[in-house]
Amino acid sequence: MSILSAPPARSFIHSPSVGSENSAFVTLDLIDTHLDSLYSQQLILGYNLVVIMDEDQEADELISSSQARSVTHSLFPYLFARIQMPLNSQMNILDFMLRLDFAQIS
Repeated sequence: MSILSAPPARSFIHSPSVGSENSAFVTLDLIDTHLDSLYSQQLILGYNLVVIMDEDQEADELISSSQARSVTHSLFPYLFARIQMPLNSQMNILDFMLRLDFAQIS
């Protein structure tokens, strides 16, 4: 399936690591393993994990600052995840990410 025919990617912020650089990077490594497994099983089309250090990086990653603030309350850094799901996915990515302490922002 072409990524061009897929629904919009979903965006998440890891709530517990907001404001803690160490926690954000440690969590990035752990979450990367989970998402890589989903990608290998073709349950997701792709993903991007990044620790957002400041407003400039947030803008560069095309993250809505108003949506991010609802979770981060303007604190940096934070762990951001963008996940591309296939059409008609049988996986509930929202439930999966909520269990990993992420909040959906789009």
